Amino acid sequence: GVGSSGKVLQVGAGKTYANLAAVLSVVQPGDTVEVTGNATYPSVEIDVSGTQAKPILFKGVAVNGKPPVISGGDNTVHFSGSHVMMDGFEITAGVQRCVFHEADDITLCHSVVHDCARHGILGADTGSGTLVLSEIEVYATGGEPAGENIKHPIYVATDPMMYPNSVLHVEYSYVHDNNGGNAIKSRARRTEAYFNWIEASANMYYSIELVGYQDFTPDPRLDSDIVGNVLVHLSSDAFRMGGDGTGTSRGRVRFVNNTVILANAAFSASGSPVFRFQDEFDAFDASNNVIYKVGGGAVRVLRDDDATWLRGQQTIGGSNNWIPTGSAFIPAGWQSTVTGTSPGFTAATSAATLDVSVAAGSPLIMAGTSTLASTAGMEIASPLTSLAYHPPGKRPTSFASMVPVARAAETKPTIGAEPGP
Repeated sequence: GVGSSGKVLQVGAGKTYANLAAVLSVVQPGDTVEVTGNATYPSVEIDVSGTQAKPILFKGVAVNGKPPVISGGDNTVHFSGSHVMMDGFEITAGVQRCVFHEADDITLCHSVVHDCARHGILGADTGSGTLVLSEIEVYATGGEPAGENIKHPIYVATDPMMYPNSVLHVEYSYVHDNNGGNAIKSRARRTEAYFNWIEASANMYYSIELVGYQDFTPDPRLDSDIVGNVLVHLSSDAFRMGGDGTGTSRGRVRFVNNTVILANAAFSASGSPVFRFQDEFDAFDASNNVIYKVGGGAVRVLRDDDATWLRGQQTIGGSNNWIPTGSAFIPAGWQSTVTGTSPGFTAATSAATLDVSVAAGSPLIMAGTSTLASTAGMEIASPLTSLAYHPPGKRPTSFASMVPVARAAETKPTIGAEPGP
């Protein structure tokens, strides 16, 4: 196990080391640093590296149910050393960034990132490799400080020269009640979002934005795998893929078994699109997704008037998506689309009372395709084809409720992120 071959170093009041910075001069690959909870520590740059076989583990040890808090600084936690895991912390009050990722093979898990004046979690354009975010909560971050560019709750790039095969992997996490920006914006070589509950608040832009490296040529293809998420969108234009005017992905996106909830009047058959494609883009492959507007009504599925499809035509595949009756701009490549006025959720009267578990009699039940592999010609590497989990909770209320929940096996998959009853 992690740290099993190394020492256990203890940080906190009455321990050998008073704070995280004090332990960095002695920590070695394979060591575990235990940090006493129910206490607050100053910001830290973790500039030491483990190895792939022997990462360094920083482990928060809860006291009276409270984790250690790391607070303040320009960057509250700055990862500049590689092969590091941080498990069980509350990270808050960073002036520029609560978490700054500038290394490779970093895992942040079982942690809460909140009340960050600008970026919640930011991955640098240079020096950054793979980042895994597992069972984390992000809230009260992002926005547009006066006179500054927009900031985001989670905004991650990877370095195409130093770490060309890097991945941003986000799983079993809860992103909600943020102040602006995109809930997740990625310029990573590969983006994986599995079994998360992501809400883009009313003052935000996209729930997920998948674009290209900034100012880098030649542009490699950046692919994404978005599976099993509940995605609640309170603003307009739910997802953007391809580019944002500064970097284009030329990529492929696979979008499978997601539950998309639109809670804004901007969505209609002629209004804001659910999926917006911009700049250079290769292929979009979507199956078993449900798209529902709170209160009912048709939606505009896509907009691609400012996109350049690399094969000279719209390249969209997939099947068995549920969309509201009367919806427009439905991709010509979608097969066996299911339409109706209600998907049969337990309760979806408003975004505030949302319960997207599937009620008995729902038309979503076992109405999906069992063929979860990519559409021919639109393949991405290593697609996730197991629906072993669904997102944490029905609407996570605390960090403690953000654990992966097993999804019951079905003869055919129910459409969306939740299984049938």
